Amino acid sequence: MKKLLFILVALLPISVFAQGKSDLPIDTVTHKISYQLVQLLPSLKQKQLYLNAKEWLIKKFVSSKDVTQLDDQQSGKIIAEGYSIFDQISGATIFKMKLWYTATFLLRDGKYKFILTDFRFQLPDDDSKINAEGKVWPEMNNIIGIANLHAIERAWKDFSTSLNDSMSKKDDF
Repeated sequence: MKKLLFILVALLPISVFAQGKSDLPIDTVTHKISYQLVQLLPSLKQKQLYLNAKEWLIKKFVSSKDVTQLDDQQSGKIIAEGYSIFDQISGATIFKMKLWYTATFLLRDGKYKFILTDFRFQLPDDDSKINAEGKVWPEMNNIIGIANLHAIERAWKDFSTSLNDSMSKKDDF
């Protein structure tokens, strides 16, 4: 029953959203929702940016070791998979959902790129996940649901705001 409710809520067309247009950034190659942030920090070397990114992951994710998929200091690439929990409202019922995503850091001397993509939705006590995007974005545009889109946007705003402070730190002692 929970799986059926989950599928209905996640895929239920919402006419208000169907009339509007999404401002979510869609990657032209993958056709996935893909937020990107590039920040120039000329005074910081790749090693310091790497340490800052690792510290940010530790603060943002419950267990950065469990979520880290790739950690290559030499090439300056970190990939982590994590989730945020948000309230989903269906009629008079409110239940918790997980918003899964992949966070990628690309680090070079004096700059970094942060990418947040691969969004999926899941009920906390269910193993199945539903992709928030697909190869055919126009069809998905009508069925994701406003609450789910807002959860994606909130995750991006939260991450991009906290990144600006964390990544520009110098280890001066």
